[in-house]
Amino acid sequence: MFALFLNITFVNKLVVVFVFVITVEIIETLYTSANSSMVPILVNKEDIGVATSYIMIGESISSIFSPVFGAVIMEWLDITKGVILLSLVVLGSLFMFCTVKIETNINMEVKETSNVFMFKETLYLVMENDFLKKIVILAPLINFFFAPLLGITYIYFLNEVLYISSFEYGLFESVAGIALIAGGVVSAIVLRKNKFDSVLRKSLLLIWGTILIQCLTILLISNGKRIYWLMVVTGFFVNIFMSVMNAATSTLFKQKIPIGNMSRITAVINLLATVLLPIGQIMYGVLADKFNILISFMVSLSGISGIYFLCRSLKEDGNEKDGIKNES
Repeated sequence: MFALFLNITFVNKLVVVFVFVITVEIIETLYTSANSSMVPILVNKEDIGVATSYIMIGESISSIFSPVFGAVIMEWLDITKGVILLSLVVLGSLFMFCTVKIETNINMEVKETSNVFMFKETLYLVMENDFLKKIVILAPLINFFFAPLLGITYIYFLNEVLYISSFEYGLFESVAGIALIAGGVVSAIVLRKNKFDSVLRKSLLLIWGTILIQCLTILLISNGKRIYWLMVVTGFFVNIFMSVMNAATSTLFKQKIPIGNMSRITAVINLLATVLLPIGQIMYGVLADKFNILISFMVSLSGISGIYFLCRSLKEDGNEKDGIKNES
């Protein structure tokens, strides 16, 4: 449909792209919410952390190679044919997914209720449980303080302050991509042997310490090339630690939230994260444009400190105190 509208001459192409992006984001939110609830059904509870890490490795590899494939396809085909090819690939993936037989012993009672009632019921469930409130707040806060740091502050600092070349920027992004894959491998090893809340807190401390090193590097070193290479090295470790943090957070969600409520609670989390992300991007953009770049780093350090103390109140051992019982 998108390809069809692109070829209608009297239709504003910018409006078509805008509507397409919004539609895809809505569909992705629905898919993510349902997909997140499948892992606890498909694997044993003790294997959720490793399974989540493997999923992250696949996503990291995809994020590295998909732009390359996209560029090659756009080089061979125009945008209309490229979108048609993309839709056929997605359709093929759907048929492949439909052939997968999911076997589970979990009994889940499905009640026929309105979407509005289910949404209200989910909000009530979250508000009445301290553990769920912390869980629901955690992911959006991580999205608010981390995504703009990587997507705005780093890019602005490298390009507008250090004035690095295109090759140097490409190298920085490539190293970051490799770090994401390495982070997935590290997550699989670490989460197999350690408690998830402990891994989450330690990864936050490591991220905090690495960003502090970046601040000191910017503050104390005047040579632009040295700053760049130190940013490459520290950025590599920031991405590894963030991968471990994301895997631990995702595993904590999947282990502590009952399967029957997981999709709905994940939808609430994604909604808050989606709302906070552009607000964070605007804030970090203003900070980078109007103030010293160190202010942006300090804001992230403050945010990480708050997230750390929030995580300290999360309990890893059982659901008796802060979690909720899985009635499925």
